[in-house]
Amino acid sequence: MEQAKRDYEEAKAAHEHTENAVNQGDQKRRKLQKQQESFENAGEKLLRETAILEKLATQFREFESLLASFQELLSLRERGRKEQQRFKRYFAAYKEKGSAYNHLYETFIASQAGILADTLKDNVPCPVCGSLTHPNPAVAPETDVTEQAVERARGEAEAQKEQMEQANRELQITKAAFLDR
Repeated sequence: MEQAKRDYEEAKAAHEHTENAVNQGDQKRRKLQKQQESFENAGEKLLRETAILEKLATQFREFESLLASFQELLSLRERGRKEQQRFKRYFAAYKEKGSAYNHLYETFIASQAGILADTLKDNVPCPVCGSLTHPNPAVAPETDVTEQAVERARGEAEAQKEQMEQANRELQITKAAFLDR
């Protein structure tokens, strides 16, 4: 009987050992299942976060493109402002040169009329209109203007006009580039 008791105790111990091993195996299996679920969740989370990162990267590239366009617009606006100021300067200079030319031209014509008027005689036909009477002859201005001075002033006015027109063309190109953005 002693032997049966020892066999029983050994069997009982073996059974307890086996039960403990099974319990430990179940615990390990549950732990591994949880880890597997955690890995699956982590994989799904990683996919979601990867999609979010890709979307953010796309938005960032779009932002960079918009920023570059904005900076280009700022640059065009500043260039347009400078070209407009340049045009205004040339326009003012053209008005000044044109006014100086007109004044010299009118003075020159008045001088020529005065010179012609000095040669008029009653009952002698006027070389311009043919009249025999000259009731109101032109008076020459006090300043004498040469044809060369008139031509020089005309050339300066025309050169200034060309600069003004060139500045206007450049301003229009910049304006068009700005509006096309």
